[in-house]
Amino acid sequence: GNSIKEFFPKQEEVLRPASSYIITHLLKTVLDAGTGGSARWKYKFHAPAAGKTGTTQGYSDAWFVGFSPHLVAGVWFGVDDYSISLGNKQDGSRAALPVWARFMREAYKVLDLNHSDFIRPDNVKTVKICSESKMNLSKLCPVEKEIFIDGTQPVEICKIH
Repeated sequence: GNSIKEFFPKQEEVLRPASSYIITHLLKTVLDAGTGGSARWKYKFHAPAAGKTGTTQGYSDAWFVGFSPHLVAGVWFGVDDYSISLGNKQDGSRAALPVWARFMREAYKVLDLNHSDFIRPDNVKTVKICSESKMNLSKLCPVEKEIFIDGTQPVEICKIH
């Protein structure tokens, strides 16, 4: 019952919150519009989340690492002998993502987690830009919205339109 030594983690900020949010926003597209999309339409995991698929060249390793505001989980399938393959096209989205998506879906149900989104820092702004040049809008530009850390958005006017 006597404590001999207590340990406390050393914590230091290594990435600005705005930079972290931008990277998270990029990784959300993996699930919402990229290689991890089946987590949404096939495995019915709809909470805000971000992640990354991965595969080695010979299909001997496949993984998916993903996170939400509440949970972080990674799934890896692999073989230590690189001459052995998991199978043709057994990449991160086909081999590992289904396990990750099912785990996250069920964890959200069992733990009764809400679907709150990642918290956007005040200095991250949504800006309308030209969808072709990615520059500041002229009057005839096709428009898209993108997020920027305040002060980093394009200032040069589109020269295409």
